[in-house]
Amino acid sequence: TRRRKRNAKNSGQDVLIDNSNKRRPPSRGPGITEGPPIFSSQSSKPEGGATMFTTDKPKQKGLRPIIIDGSNVAFAHGLSGKFSVRGIQLVVDYFKARKHTSIVAFLPQYRLGADKDDREALTKMEKEGNVVFTPSRRVGMKTISSYDDRMMLDYATDRGGIVISKDNFRDIYQEGTKHRDTIANRVLMPTFVGDTLMFPEDPLGRSGPRLDDFLKF
Repeated sequence: TRRRKRNAKNSGQDVLIDNSNKRRPPSRGPGITEGPPIFSSQSSKPEGGATMFTTDKPKQKGLRPIIIDGSNVAFAHGLSGKFSVRGIQLVVDYFKARKHTSIVAFLPQYRLGADKDDREALTKMEKEGNVVFTPSRRVGMKTISSYDDRMMLDYATDRGGIVISKDNFRDIYQEGTKHRDTIANRVLMPTFVGDTLMFPEDPLGRSGPRLDDFLKF
C-alpha cells in the first residue's frame, strides 16, 4: 500500500504495481525428442477433487510399498545419457530380495516406443505387476503427456510408500502440503556403480533411522 501511495505522489497518477511471480514449469529432462508436448499437466495444479479411486485398502504394517521413479532411475543407471531399463530391473530385484511384495515403477506410456529389447523387458515387468504406464499419446508429431511424477507421488502418498528417485521434486513440493511429507521423509536415492546398486544406510542423514527401519511402517 505504501509503495502504491509513493508512486502515486511522485507521478500524480495512481500506479498499480504487479508483484506476481510467475514460475515457468521445470524441464522434464530427456525423453521427448520430437517437439514439445501440446499440453502437460505439470504446468498447472490439479483442481476440483480426487484423482484416485480404489477399493484396495492400503496395509499400514510390515514393509512399505516401493514406488520407483522409472525414468529417473533408468537415466541414473544410463549415466544421464541413456534410458536404461536395466536400472529399473536392478531396483525391482533388490527389493524383491528384501521381501517387499509391493514394488511398482511409474513410466510414461511413450517409453514403450523404445528399442525392441527395452520394450520386451518393460512388457515383462508390466505383466509381473512391477511397471505401470502413465498417460502419454501421440498427435501428429507432438506428444501429450500427463505429469508422471505427480501421479507417482499421489500413489506413494496414498500408500505410505517409499519413492526410489534421485529427484528433489521441488516443483511439486512448492505446490502445497499434500506431498510434502512423502518428499521430505520417504524418498530413497539410489547409487549405481555399473550394475552394482547401492542405497545409503542412513537415508535421512546420520541422525535419522537406519535403512531397515526406514523401509518399514
